[in-house]
Amino acid sequence: MTRYRYYTATTVDGFLADENDSLAWLFKQDTAQGGDVDPFVAQVGVQVMGATTYLWVLEHEPDWLPQLPTFVFTHRDLQPANEHVVFVSGEPTDHRSAIEEAAGEKDVWMMGGGDLAALFTLNDDTVALMKFLTAPEFGAEWAQAGGWLSPHKTFDASRYADETTRQVAEI
Repeated sequence: MTRYRYYTATTVDGFLADENDSLAWLFKQDTAQGGDVDPFVAQVGVQVMGATTYLWVLEHEPDWLPQLPTFVFTHRDLQPANEHVVFVSGEPTDHRSAIEEAAGEKDVWMMGGGDLAALFTLNDDTVALMKFLTAPEFGAEWAQAGGWLSPHKTFDASRYADETTRQVAEI
């Protein structure tokens, strides 16, 4: 059975990319301290990503694009960087068999944002989790405990534990 692995690097505050969809922070990190991705990539037969991740890597770090089958989910008319890149659109379930066949006995690496990765496990539990994470009420308990800011502009700032946090949230 093919394993789908969501393996990412995130910032301390939980982001994969900055507000401009940039991954530049990631490529500036010292990977000698246990961040070497090569042992992981050796277990991967296919990578799957969205167009935003693909285009950013292609523009900023083209040498990093591993030389293995790459399925890019997009609605755009894009050009492949090499013979390994395939553009697909639609539901992930429409492409699972082709992805798994390309992976062979290895794993599928779900790269980039979690929205695409979540679509590969689309079921009632995933839908409920995504609704929870995108709801303006998400994090109310954490906000009251302190040390957490909601990413939602509609979050009720009165739920924060102190005035300083409320002011920071308004920025």
